[in-house]
Amino acid sequence: MVSHLGFFTSISSTMATTCSPCFVIYRSIPFSMQTIQKKWYVVCFSHEKWHINTMKVNKTNGAVAVLGASNKPERYSNKAVRLLKENGYHVVPVNPKLEEIEGFEVVPDLESIEENIHTLSLYVNPDILNGYIPGILKLKPGRVIMNPGTESEDVQKRLEDNGISVLKACTLVLLRTGQFEKAFSD
Repeated sequence: MVSHLGFFTSISSTMATTCSPCFVIYRSIPFSMQTIQKKWYVVCFSHEKWHINTMKVNKTNGAVAVLGASNKPERYSNKAVRLLKENGYHVVPVNPKLEEIEGFEVVPDLESIEENIHTLSLYVNPDILNGYIPGILKLKPGRVIMNPGTESEDVQKRLEDNGISVLKACTLVLLRTGQFEKAFSD
């Protein structure tokens, strides 16, 4: 059956992704992915009908930056770095006082990030978030996740006015429920 879809190539079946129409998390079921015109397509082989799901966020098209990353295991920002790592994402922790978190080199600020960032996950106080807007706009992430406690209507409006998608959600919940990639493609 795979030969009928010659433009799809197989990848590791341990990669976590979701099938939008049926909300299945693929970790051990066979599936195939291919990029076509900078979008990812997933074909689910576990159902009677194959579903094609367009995703813009995946483990190969950029990194996830965590602003306010901590080296303290009890902090949610550290838990996010660890869970992102466990799920196969390249993480760029951002913290001016640290050099390494969970094996990743830490950058001191957003302006120091040199790679493509598809997701910026926020773990900073909303009172200081306005000061980060110039760096976020320069970084141009595909989306910004405002985790609980970081929400700011003013910052959200300014980012959206500049074409940056903002999602008020919990990175940990999105990852644990298999919605991290899907939440971006909606």
